[in-house]
Amino acid sequence: MEVIRVSKGETFIKKGEGLRHLYILLQGSVQSVYKRNAWRFEAGSIMGMLESSTAKYTCNYTALTDCVLYAYEYERPEDFAKIFTEDRKYVSVFMMATMRQTAHFLHTYETYY
Repeated sequence: MEVIRVSKGETFIKKGEGLRHLYILLQGSVQSVYKRNAWRFEAGSIMGMLESSTAKYTCNYTALTDCVLYAYEYERPEDFAKIFTEDRKYVSVFMMATMRQTAHFLHTYETYY
């Protein structure tokens, strides 16, 4: 794990890039853009979670404010075991972020439906 600082306006993940990290947003806000849809991520969110079963990022992720993130090396689902054994508190962080993001995407789906 390493701490990453991203400046406002910087696109730090680009659609199509190989998945190399998962990022926990500690401070700031990030926008994810996929086709005509945009989502806002706040502190506690995880970037790259949606793509964790694929080899590539599916969205562009751009800092809306100056941001601080933890970057975890990630190449395949087995890497979750490494992340969670390094520090057990991240099990609950990942779980809460996943549930929050799932609720957000379900709400978006209901809106379109």
